[in-house]
Amino acid sequence: MPDIMKIIGENLRKYRKIRGFTQEKLAGHSDLHTTFIAHIETGRKVCSVKTLVKLANALKVSPETLIIAPLTLQQKPSYIKPMDKKTQTILAMFRDMPDTQKDIVISVARSVARPKYPKD
Repeated sequence: MPDIMKIIGENLRKYRKIRGFTQEKLAGHSDLHTTFIAHIETGRKVCSVKTLVKLANALKVSPETLIIAPLTLQQKPSYIKPMDKKTQTILAMFRDMPDTQKDIVISVARSVARPKYPKD
């Protein structure tokens, strides 16, 4: 059984770095102490669900993102294809867009990709 403290710590560090945050910056955005964040990242401290939600909100990820163990290469289902660079670029741009802009982009993408991706 995987150690949940280690998983949360590794995911916290990973998403903090993806966002370009230092521990200090994450502490400021989540109203937590830098030392506490360092202890969570190293698996020395457990955080409450409330704290997990604060960290997830600061990192703009869902709380479950921080507690789910990443799949290893052996665990990945065969139908999951790696993302190419262009798709990664689109997703990175899309991530911080307001929902109204996302709706416009989705509408344009659907019109280009028809009929493969019909409306929800």
